Amino acid sequence: MKNTRTLLGVVAVIGFVAVSCGNNTTPNGTVPGGTVPSGPTMRTVTFNTAGGSDIAPARVPDGQAVARPGQDPTRGSYVFAGWYTAAAGGTAFYFGTPITANTTIHARWAAPAPTMEVEIAAGITMEMNWIPAGNFTMGQNDLPDWSPAPERQVTLTRGFYMGIHAVTQEQFQAVMGYNPSHFSGSPAAGETRPVEMVNWYHAIAFANRLSIMQGLDPVYYVYGVNWETLTFTDVPVDWNDPRCTYWDAVTANWNANGFRLATEAEWEYAARAGTTTQWSFGDTDDDSDYYAWTSSNSNWMTREVGLLEPNAWGLYDMHGNVWEWVWDWFGELDASAATDPTGAVSGGDRVLRGGGWSFPPGDARSAIRVHGSPDNRSAHFGFRVVRP
Repeated sequence: MKNTRTLLGVVAVIGFVAVSCGNNTTPNGTVPGGTVPSGPTMRTVTFNTAGGSDIAPARVPDGQAVARPGQDPTRGSYVFAGWYTAAAGGTAFYFGTPITANTTIHARWAAPAPTMEVEIAAGITMEMNWIPAGNFTMGQNDLPDWSPAPERQVTLTRGFYMGIHAVTQEQFQAVMGYNPSHFSGSPAAGETRPVEMVNWYHAIAFANRLSIMQGLDPVYYVYGVNWETLTFTDVPVDWNDPRCTYWDAVTANWNANGFRLATEAEWEYAARAGTTTQWSFGDTDDDSDYYAWTSSNSNWMTREVGLLEPNAWGLYDMHGNVWEWVWDWFGELDASAATDPTGAVSGGDRVLRGGGWSFPPGDARSAIRVHGSPDNRSAHFGFRVVRP
C-alpha cells in the first residue's frame, strides 16, 4: 500500500486586518523608476474537434511548438484519425511546428468499417478490425538503450484491417498443416492460444498461403518458392540454410490485396489506438494485469487470446502474450517525420513488438521494440496479420 502524507494547515481568524499586497504601481501603470516590463507575445492554438469532445485551447509563446493534447477527442462510434492543418484536405499537423500566429488545428474522423470475418476452414475463422488512416507520434524518447525509438511524427495514408489478436494455433495449422507450438492449446476445451515457435519466414509464408486460400493476391515474392505447395518444413529454420539468402531478399507488393505483416509503424499506431501514453491503458503499469499477459500474471506460459481487455480499437494482446513479428528490418530510427514508412531497406534482424508472457510489463510499452534473426524460432514469438 502506498504511503501518503497530508499537510494540514490551521488558520485562526482574530478579527479583520486589512493588508495591502499591491503591485506598487501608480495609476498610469508605471512603477517607481520605470514601466512594467512586457512578457513574450502569446499565441492561441484552438483544437477544432469537429463534433468531438472538447479540448481546451492552448497558449504558447510566439515561435514555440504546442504540445499534443494528452488525450485524443472522442465522437460516438467514430474513430479519431489525427490532427490536420485544415478541416478538409490539408496535411497532417506536425506538433514540432513553431507557432507564429493564432492557429486552429482540426480533428479528422473516420467512420468505423464493419469488422471483417475470414473463414479459414470449417469452424475456424479470423476476426479483423478496421484501423483508419491517420497520424500519430511514434516512439518514446526515454526508452532503454536496447530499444532506441526517438519520437517522430508518422502519417499513414491508408487504413487496413488487423487481426483482433495474434494468429492462433488452430488458424496456423489450418493454413500451414502443422502446429509447432511449445504451449499447445486445447480448442476442444475452449482454449485458443497464439501460435509460437514460428520464425519471420513462417509468418510471411502463412500470410501468402492464406491469401491464396482466400482468392487474394499474395503480397510477398521469394525467388523459387511455390506458395501453393509450400509446407511448414519447406521454410528455413537455420541461418546456415542457403535458402535464407532468397527469403531475406523477399519483396513486397504494397498494392496487393492479400494478407501481410504490419509495418512497425502500423503496428504501433494500432497498439496506441489514439493514445499518447506509454501503454494504451495509461502511463503506469498499475492496470497491466487487465490488459496484458506478462510475467506479472501469465503463470509463465502463453495464455488464451482475447481474454483480457482490448484497446480502444478492439485489439487484444497488443501488450504481452507473445512478441509479434512485423515487416521491418531492425535499424536505427531518427526523429524525422515520415509517411507510410516501411523500415530499413536491409539488415540482419527483423523487428518484434508488444512484449511477452515471460517479460515484465515495462517491456510491453507501445513503443518498445526488439529484434531477432528471421530464422529464429522461439516460444516467445508469434505474429498477427493485416490486409487492405
